Amino acid sequence: MVNEIAWAGTRASAADEWIELYNPADQAQDLTGWILTDGNDLDVELAGVLAPAAYYLLERDDDRTISDLPADLIYSGRLDDAGETLWLMDSHGQLVDSANAVGPGAPHPLLSRAARGPAQFAWLHELGMITCR
Repeated sequence: MVNEIAWAGTRASAADEWIELYNPADQAQDLTGWILTDGNDLDVELAGVLAPAAYYLLERDDDRTISDLPADLIYSGRLDDAGETLWLMDSHGQLVDSANAVGPGAPHPLLSRAARGPAQFAWLHELGMITCR
């Protein structure tokens, strides 16, 4: 369900962090009581219902980061750009999904399988995960 994370913010500002969740199921998911946490200084309690095949956008501090999409939730705190893991827990405390940040230049555990074609290399290079020559 964790679909995309702007760990280091955007090109406009490193503070423009955002997190996107996605519901791949055929049924709506009630997010009441769900928590997105790094187990340290970030604990975001979710609310609302996520429709099937829909996205849930969390923006840091305000709703101006992604100007053409309204945020479903504003959170405070900050994401660590390297080495941090986020866990998405349901209302019963069960792990639903997780994602981890990999710092620029650090090898990602799936890099050897993920970077098999020019598009993947370009994307990983844009993220600062590899250096293409």
